[in-house]
Amino acid sequence: MKPINDGALGLVVTFLLMYRISMEILHGITDYATRQYLVILQDELKRVRMLYEERKMSGEDYRKLESELAEAIREVRVQQSMLGRRHLDLRLV
Repeated sequence: MKPINDGALGLVVTFLLMYRISMEILHGITDYATRQYLVILQDELKRVRMLYEERKMSGEDYRKLESELAEAIREVRVQQSMLGRRHLDLRLV
């Protein structure tokens, strides 16, 4: 078996570093987008509650929308915790 020359090894290390940096950037973008989506969902839930309190929305519509938004918020939070753990696992490798 031929030994790997320094040039090839350097190229492999460079590509691994570029991959690692790209993954970190993507994780940052994903985290930011997820936080922004959570803020939008929470704002929408506040808006729906305000409409209901002002009697501009029926109780049935309110309960339906509140349930859907609360479920979406829970799903995003679960996704955030899963992404956070995966992100930590990557850092430990």
